[in-house]
Amino acid sequence: MSERSLKEEQKQGGIMKIGILILAFFAILAVALSLQADSKFSGDMIGEYYYVAQSHNDSIEGNNGFWFRRIYFTCDNKPDDKIRIRLRIEMGSPGDFSTKSKLIPAVKNASISYKLTPSKKAVFGIQSPPTFEKIEHIWGYRSLEKTPLDMQKWASSRDFGISLSGKKSFFSYNIMFGNNSSNKSETDKAKKIYTSVGITPLKGVYFEFYGDYGGINSDKKKDYIMQGFASYSSSPTRIGILFSRKGDTEDTVVYNILSGFGVFAIKENIDVIIRYDRMFQANAKGEAISYIPFSNISPSSFILAGVSYSIHKNIKIMPNIEYVIYDTSSVSADVYPRLTLYYKW
Repeated sequence: MSERSLKEEQKQGGIMKIGILILAFFAILAVALSLQADSKFSGDMIGEYYYVAQSHNDSIEGNNGFWFRRIYFTCDNKPDDKIRIRLRIEMGSPGDFSTKSKLIPAVKNASISYKLTPSKKAVFGIQSPPTFEKIEHIWGYRSLEKTPLDMQKWASSRDFGISLSGKKSFFSYNIMFGNNSSNKSETDKAKKIYTSVGITPLKGVYFEFYGDYGGINSDKKKDYIMQGFASYSSSPTRIGILFSRKGDTEDTVVYNILSGFGVFAIKENIDVIIRYDRMFQANAKGEAISYIPFSNISPSSFILAGVSYSIHKNIKIMPNIEYVIYDTSSVSADVYPRLTLYYKW
């Protein structure tokens, strides 16, 4: 065995040991919390069979197999009507078509929220920023794919910080100040502020305006995201459209995304799902996107189409396909037929 291979094996072994310790810690904590009547446990699992029918990357074309895109184990504790404590661990297959490792758990949420008034709350800890939390809820099919900014690695679904949110009549807001380090440890002085404003002028109609600014307190360049979202929901139909812009104070790179989706129920237990994302610029981080790497040299159009069949209120079987078309003719399209299974408890 080469020295490099030995180091990689030792590294993987170290990661596995840490993962086992984390899992053991949460297992002990789960048992302790379960003794309290005000604790609730829940979980989500997204597993699927995938096939890379065609790819811009020849090395992964033809790959196929089973993987878990995501597994959540969550404990919610409510000591009283004002306080809520959430602890969630997450694990999933690497999804990079090269890493061979076991599913390693990590902390996804660790927060405490306090109701200041019936319509206002403060949250401290690792939590969801307002970047796409509401959008993901309306989209409703995280089990098939992340929302556009999350998928393209523009923003993280978690950050460690403090937030204040509230609602009055048809108006809602969420303000957060965080590390800008996702759920990882903080290693610098740069911070990030997030703001979102939601408006519900009519039943089922929702508008959201969002902005964030990263790099506060840092001498480095500052980055920002601006976003507008509109949706209409009338059970069992949901449609939405989003436009986002990401850049930095030096305007060296500016990205734009336009996305639209529709969810249509043709029967009580059958949904038809369609989505289209337009990336107007090539994503420099595209090749690092898990489960569906994008070319980093061409703008693209992403199409998702699928059918969701509920065999139980908590179990869905979803045949679907993801298709990426590139503007550059020399870059082959990506075609991923999949059979996705989602279940929760």
